[in-house]
Amino acid sequence: MMASTVIDRSDDIITLKGVTKRYGNVTVLEPVNLGVRDGEFLTILGPSGSGKTTILRIVGGFTLPSAGSLLLDGRDIANELPFRRPFNTVFQDYALFPHMSVEKNVAYGLAVRGQPKELIKARVDEVLDVVNLSAKRARYPSALSGGERQRVALARAIVCQPRVILLDEPLAALDAGLRRSMQVFLKDIQRRIATTFVFITHDQEEAMAVSDRIVVMTHGRVEQIGTPQEIYNAPKTEFVAQFFGENNVIRAAVESTSDSGVRVKSALGSWVVPNGQRLPVGDNCGVVIRPESFQMTPASNSNGGNQRPTIAGELVKLLFAGAYWHALVQPLNAPESLLKVRVPGSRADAGFAQGDKVVVSWSNDVAHLVAMVG
Repeated sequence: MMASTVIDRSDDIITLKGVTKRYGNVTVLEPVNLGVRDGEFLTILGPSGSGKTTILRIVGGFTLPSAGSLLLDGRDIANELPFRRPFNTVFQDYALFPHMSVEKNVAYGLAVRGQPKELIKARVDEVLDVVNLSAKRARYPSALSGGERQRVALARAIVCQPRVILLDEPLAALDAGLRRSMQVFLKDIQRRIATTFVFITHDQEEAMAVSDRIVVMTHGRVEQIGTPQEIYNAPKTEFVAQFFGENNVIRAAVESTSDSGVRVKSALGSWVVPNGQRLPVGDNCGVVIRPESFQMTPASNSNGGNQRPTIAGELVKLLFAGAYWHALVQPLNAPESLLKVRVPGSRADAGFAQGDKVVVSWSNDVAHLVAMVG
């Protein structure tokens, strides 16, 4: 597990310091230290029960923390009521008023704040234009598609010009195609209105598509914080390596360390891994390699002078996926293992077949070392 740290930044709008949540003797959120930067799209990613929604509810004021501080511009707001916080929340179920038109749903927040009618009309017109719903302002929620209802919910959240918009898995109920288009729409809206978004999801591809930074969580703990590229290319823990996209995690043990990296030994071979954690000799570790980072060649074409790390195996499965093929390779010296390899379609068409003897190799700089438990 990676310890989360707080870095004091002048552009942090929200700071969580040691925020914890317990229900009786059960701790559902370990101490979390996190800064949310002004104007960023921050995604909290994790499986069910990871604590991501608990963080959102604490930030929104719907749940009180058991310990720790929640700062807004340096001021502790942990005990302030939700309506006193300059935040708005978009829920998964939209929570629209069914008896109100699109226009009245969006205007509701301004109306209850007693804003002048002229200002309400101007703001609603502006926001409906932003979410591309001006032509459907008179319709009721029942006459809208799922994506349109979600855009109404988003419009209602942004019309009051909050400092932060909290989004609790807002796309989970949409079908795959609409979900992808809404991801693009959400990111575009966030850039246009220059407002901080804190987004909750369990979908890794969705997190990569929309986020400036991602917080990966499991079992109430923060595992890693970074850009999508950092987390994809350099996972820091076994959980992140397994959860964030496809990965091969080759179990090994640390043999030695040097300036060039960590030498590890596994049932599949012994290699120097230059990237990732520097672990003590004897520790269990995992060599993390993405399927697309492997190169697969027929065993008969293997170059004995190749300085790249290699594993000899048998191609046991080859599945077509359009631009590439999914291949499963069973190492000859560890038949209980399987390596996932992504092969460009043109190369797979050129002669690979199930049952072939192959060699899988990779460049040292694509492998990363993480600690393993057990």
